[in-house]
Amino acid sequence: QIPPQFRDNTPAALERKPAPIGVLRLVPAGATLLTVSNVAPLADLYKVAAEFQGKDVEDIFEKADGGARSVVGAGIDELLVSWIGAELGVFMLPGSREPVFFAAITDEGAYRKAVDAIAGSVVASRDSSLVLDGVRVEQLEIPWYVALILDTVGVELPDPYFISRGGYFFLSLDA
Repeated sequence: QIPPQFRDNTPAALERKPAPIGVLRLVPAGATLLTVSNVAPLADLYKVAAEFQGKDVEDIFEKADGGARSVVGAGIDELLVSWIGAELGVFMLPGSREPVFFAAITDEGAYRKAVDAIAGSVVASRDSSLVLDGVRVEQLEIPWYVALILDTVGVELPDPYFISRGGYFFLSLDA
């Protein structure tokens, strides 16, 4: 039920019915699905959050967008919103202590452009040398000099692994 104060301005995302969860065909047996949203694309979910949380969400988005633009040369729209579809979530694999984040890819070109922007920036590079069970698993690596600078201010960035398969992006700290 939509609260009365939001009925007139409610984004269409709240009125959609969820679609079947497509990522399940790619998730290995024994995995535990922790959370999934398949109601609306990321852009629409942001609008919903902004409607309910107002200035707080807008301020967080502006800070993240400004930081991304200054470090990577592209904003949140280009890096995430342009390619993430209505299905996103997290699952755990048996035997792993790290969650796997996933998102549906709606625009393969925008996805590749975003990964290339991040991997081509001064804060990350891409290592594609790892092959597990015949699957090439890429890793974003933070250069030592960036890690050293961030360490002085108490920030530790991980080097996540990622792949795209079957129209989905998967990311985890565990290859």
